[in-house]
Amino acid sequence: MASIALQLEWNAGYGVLPFDIFVLDHWEGTALTSPVDNQQQWDNLARRYLSFPLMARWPLYKHFHDALSDVPGVAPFPSPTEEQIGGILVPHQSIQERNLSARCCSGWNTVWLRTCYAPSLADSPNHVLDDASLYDFEGSDQDVLDQLLLRLPGLTDAFGIMDEYGDGSLLRYASGLDDPEAIERAEHVEESVEIEKIALNIQNFVYVVDGEAVGKHIVKIWWFNEFGKIIWDNIALIPDTDLDGLLGAILDGQGFMDIVAETPQRGDVLRG
Repeated sequence: MASIALQLEWNAGYGVLPFDIFVLDHWEGTALTSPVDNQQQWDNLARRYLSFPLMARWPLYKHFHDALSDVPGVAPFPSPTEEQIGGILVPHQSIQERNLSARCCSGWNTVWLRTCYAPSLADSPNHVLDDASLYDFEGSDQDVLDQLLLRLPGLTDAFGIMDEYGDGSLLRYASGLDDPEAIERAEHVEESVEIEKIALNIQNFVYVVDGEAVGKHIVKIWWFNEFGKIIWDNIALIPDTDLDGLLGAILDGQGFMDIVAETPQRGDVLRG
């Protein structure tokens, strides 16, 4: 596959992303330790970040958005040294991954992940994260997602938190997780109570093409919560499902329930 030179987007500079701020604030020692030690520390910090509920991450999101918006009085972004950039940030996230991570708290952050690199698929054009040196993951579905989120913990911040009044006095889950009306509605729809409750916990999803998907001519769709745990999954049949249409529906603001309403069982085929 021909490589495409990517550039950092304006809101994905080094030291800018919410996880950058977290990593630089909690990194122990210098960036000049061994790559193995640095990788271990990065992974541990990613797991720690993912263990926090979104409300606990809110100060990082607020710093990110306020500093980008030049809100008066807001502390500037950290200014990582060349040593920190070269030893901590660059080795553990590609430019592509950083650009994806800059979309926090803005809705669906659609990502394709390819983990099968059979020679016959070498020229497959549709995958966003498509690098055998980074994504040749193995294990269960959850194991694979866990490995991806060590590189992209920000994928769990897709819907994120809403600041209702702009002053931090009322913070709400954009997914509706803490919306009393949404919770009551979910609990009173008996025939779909499970999926209604799950919908409130969905933060993002990822399209996956792994060895099983290739063999069955499908694309897997994993829906996960703020902690990066898969809580729902579907499949799309190739070429029967209109994935472009599905993506269009997502970009038009359709939610999880709109998309899976006709297939209310885990593992069902999405109809495109």
